[in-house]
Amino acid sequence: MKLLPEVHYLQILILFSLLIFGLYKLNFVISTSQIFVTLIFALVIQAFFINKLQLDKTSLLSAFITALSLCILLRADSNWVFALAAFIAITSKFGIRYNQKHIFNPADLALTTLSMLDKA
Repeated sequence: MKLLPEVHYLQILILFSLLIFGLYKLNFVISTSQIFVTLIFALVIQAFFINKLQLDKTSLLSAFITALSLCILLRADSNWVFALAAFIAITSKFGIRYNQKHIFNPADLALTTLSMLDKA
């Protein structure tokens, strides 16, 4: 079942609203540069796979949703952690698949992987 693009726009609106609320009312500790790094890395990596695998361009919305989720949930001191999270999340969508669908929630997989690396 393919989600309609309108559903993606609604998800983006809700996630963006949660991020803004978190920044201004809940005092999220995330810099503007960390937000931009996450969004840019996610969209560039997704665009690479769209181009390489000749996929529908609407899947860029999926990367945007994943990036916003990472911005809401991830806290780290440096930008490279956000870039790595975006890389893990987006590449997992194309690397870990069953019946042409990704198995794990990409943002959750990236957060879990990074938290396991932090413990090592």
